[in-house]
Amino acid sequence: MPENEDFDDDSQELEAVEETQEQQPDPQAEAMKAMREELAALREEVSKSRKVEPKQEPVAPKAMPRDYDPDMIDQIVQEKLAAALAPVA
Repeated sequence: MPENEDFDDDSQELEAVEETQEQQPDPQAEAMKAMREELAALREEVSKSRKVEPKQEPVAPKAMPRDYDPDMIDQIVQEKLAAALAPVA
């Protein structure tokens, strides 16, 4: 029966080693877990701050004609230029 006693001692020793390994968490693994959690929190915070507004179709002004007459454009430019330069003169 001495063989059985040796077997019992080995199994107890193995259990003690397993318990020791379970009790001492790997500091690198804990650091990686903490970094992953922090990264996930930062990603969530950034995604919340980047609220994407839906794209809106440009709306054409209703008062403007669709076909522009070059003479009309020249007249508008001259009027705007005269209005802008009037305070200077």
